[in-house]
Amino acid sequence: MVVGNGMIAKAFKQYVDDNNVIIFASGVSNSKEMDDSKFEREFELLKSFKDLTDKKLVYFSTCSIFDKSLTKSKYIAHKILIEEFIQNNFSQYIIFRLPNVIGYTTNNNTSFNFFKNSILRELEINIQEGATRYIIDIDDLSNMLPSIISSSEYKSNIINVCFDNKTTVLSIVVMIEMILMTYTTKSFSEGGSDYDIDNNEFIQIITKNGYELDINYNFNTLQKYLS
Repeated sequence: MVVGNGMIAKAFKQYVDDNNVIIFASGVSNSKEMDDSKFEREFELLKSFKDLTDKKLVYFSTCSIFDKSLTKSKYIAHKILIEEFIQNNFSQYIIFRLPNVIGYTTNNNTSFNFFKNSILRELEINIQEGATRYIIDIDDLSNMLPSIISSSEYKSNIINVCFDNKTTVLSIVVMIEMILMTYTTKSFSEGGSDYDIDNNEFIQIITKNGYELDINYNFNTLQKYLS
């Protein structure tokens, strides 16, 4: 079963007719969301599945919970609340905490689309000098996570899905400019969060499955969805 119709839901469409797994990908996608009703809608929808104890719930949270600058964010508070609810009410679950996911989507609230659209329109982009990001290709999620989902080893787990590819926001913007061959005005301000993510478990899993991170992963991922 797949709940949702966005980019992540579509990436896991192979589970649409799977009666053993619930892919819950119908959440608030805007990390700057302020409308409480949208958070409540996701929470109520999730609650409707809590009695399906024979199924494994797969939920997508965010690695941004480690960002100390977002401790007062409604989005982060909501994700933490959801994680706690799942742990207390579902007997089988995997919570995947995701970094910035790059893929084809019409959601203009993603950092990728914001930077891309701003550059194409030659709009000034303000960059916090200390800001960093981790990115991942949506196709890597759909290729790597099913082996974890299907494994009996993972029944009540939280996994930080993240490569060792932290980069600055400035670097991401510059790479997008290079790929698009369009350049825009950039202004800079102090601040921005730089945080590390404990990804040891995920790295061990993918290494065991023979995956090695390409040294040009970030550039190649951005280029893939800008071509």
